[in-house]
Amino acid sequence: MTIQQVRDFYENKEEHYYISTCFVNCGYHQKKGGYIQNAKNAGIDINFDGEKPSPNQKWHLIVSYIKIHLIDKMKKSPDDSFYVGRLLCPELLLWMAEAAGLDEDMIKGAAKKAREIIVEKGRKGRNKAGRLIKEDIETDLETKIMEYSERYKN
Repeated sequence: MTIQQVRDFYENKEEHYYISTCFVNCGYHQKKGGYIQNAKNAGIDINFDGEKPSPNQKWHLIVSYIKIHLIDKMKKSPDDSFYVGRLLCPELLLWMAEAAGLDEDMIKGAAKKAREIIVEKGRKGRNKAGRLIKEDIETDLETKIMEYSERYKN
């Protein structure tokens, strides 16, 4: 699947979904660097409280990861491959799963496992938590994106 296919799939999704928002509101989110720094550089108010934390995970994926990281920094083309396997951010992976309409119980279970790892290992456990979420969602997520691309291809 390509970077453009992923962007197209998520472009019209909601900015906030319940499970990923709860994960962020409870303090399991990234605290600095990466998408947080990109948001600050873009003048986005950083606020992780309430129903609509900012920056939102849609912005994280489409602007911070795809545009700023992959296209601008890594010089990737929209036609280059997108690898879900390279993502490690738990809140982003949870949002992607929710936005794709994956099984809610599976997403809740993945979020629970991620929280437990982060509580046990602290901030350093976030990458491990992200890898565990990926194990649960990667195949189904890629299938949804490819089905969408096939259905709406020009």
